[in-house]
Amino acid sequence: MKRVARYLLLGWFLLAAGCGGDDRPKEDARATGPATLLFAASEGGRGWDIYVENVVTGTRTNLTNTPSTATSELDDRSPTLSPDGSMIAYTSTADNPSDGLVGEEIFVMRRDGSKQRRLTDDDDVDVQPQWTPKGRIFFTNCPSSQEAVPGCGLDLILPDGSGRQTIVGNIGLAFGVSLSPGGDRIAYAGLDETLQPLGLFVRRLDSAEGERIGEGGSPQWSPDGDRIAFLSERDENGRCLFRECVGHAPELYLVDADGSSERRLTETSAVESFAGWTPDGEWILFSRIRDEEDDYDVYAVRADGSCEVQVTDTEAWEWSATWSGSTESLDC
Repeated sequence: MKRVARYLLLGWFLLAAGCGGDDRPKEDARATGPATLLFAASEGGRGWDIYVENVVTGTRTNLTNTPSTATSELDDRSPTLSPDGSMIAYTSTADNPSDGLVGEEIFVMRRDGSKQRRLTDDDDVDVQPQWTPKGRIFFTNCPSSQEAVPGCGLDLILPDGSGRQTIVGNIGLAFGVSLSPGGDRIAYAGLDETLQPLGLFVRRLDSAEGERIGEGGSPQWSPDGDRIAFLSERDENGRCLFRECVGHAPELYLVDADGSSERRLTETSAVESFAGWTPDGEWILFSRIRDEEDDYDVYAVRADGSCEVQVTDTEAWEWSATWSGSTESLDC
């Protein structure tokens, strides 16, 4: 179990969320309305909750309010908004006695935080919920009860908890799996048995293997499916922080989906993590922390790297942000 726990711990740091055919909706509700940020945050250093914030007014609401206990840190993380804008899928350890990745289950709730429902109930690691174009929830499932390297699979489930099915049975030790907007491809980072990176891959769900397009982690598709944002420490531009980290601080990169036109978007000694996109495809969101005395805040950078904006500035740790609505408030 110690070996498996080590894989899963590393996988968490590499995360930074019916398929087949391009069945994306004609209009994505996430692209309209006021500028809103959905994210996970930890205030006071214990426990994570899901928050929503009006970017213009700064008004912030805790949607989950899951209380930690004296023996367990209860965490709600990885929020993602449904295509029609009415529901949020996320992970939570609320119904398990242990926290951390092994205790994660997939949950869903209404956008206002009501009607919270657990969708999975197993001893595996269920992480990275994402919405398919038809409103189902796609997630990564990794066995946690074996000594060998876990082979992660990809599952689908309906928002009411029914119809769970495995669509890819084993993609090896893969973290940061990202579903394309059309629901027909995935991007993911692979590791070998020694935890060395195998690379960044793109794979059609109806294919038996992926195509290596580079090296990095935490890939995230652009809304048009043509580009992939990802993280890499290849430039050795700063040290990785905290006890669990080894190596250097990751930087934010962008690459075309075929592996061409790779470019670097950030150049700091800070740690960049948890990349994401605004619905218009103009901006990439990420979290940044500068040192052990700092906290993670959310930033945005234009996809051409020309402008960088700090979106949040609090004493809380803010991760895995999702943007909805207008991006007019993002300006240099």
